[in-house]
Amino acid sequence: MRMAANGVLGAAALILAGTGASAECGPIMLESVPGTRQAYFHDHDGSGGPSAGDKRGGHRQVRASDGERTGTAYWINTVRAVGADGVPQAIEVELVLALDDGVLFVTQVHESAVEDYHLPETTTVPPTAHWSIHGGTGAYADASGTVEITFDDDGESSYDLDLACE
Repeated sequence: MRMAANGVLGAAALILAGTGASAECGPIMLESVPGTRQAYFHDHDGSGGPSAGDKRGGHRQVRASDGERTGTAYWINTVRAVGADGVPQAIEVELVLALDDGVLFVTQVHESAVEDYHLPETTTVPPTAHWSIHGGTGAYADASGTVEITFDDDGESSYDLDLACE
């Protein structure tokens, strides 16, 4: 699954890399397109419950509130530690925001208990998460910065990006 997951993220980056135009750095607001979220679960050891190495992946369509940008958010979440109670305690998140004008690479490790991690409808982050941007392609080549992702009660999300481009 890890090879397949990395292949999906890599393919998304290559296919949707953009044109290489200069980035519009600074704040960018994106929101998920309702009803487009698809999530998948891989039970790493076949135990039927959470264990280190289990993965959740998925994708959803995103758009800028001003209609200027559209694209797809792809993610892979990997359980890194499970507590004595069987609940994941540390999850590594890899996110690719593949937008019309380039791709952004985002990572984070959050250390909070996540109940029902194995269910596709579970949101595996706190209601608000602060993540780091570690580069990109196209208009976002060499980008850095942060993204605050907020999830609402319906599982939809908003992405508040603060980009610095070199």
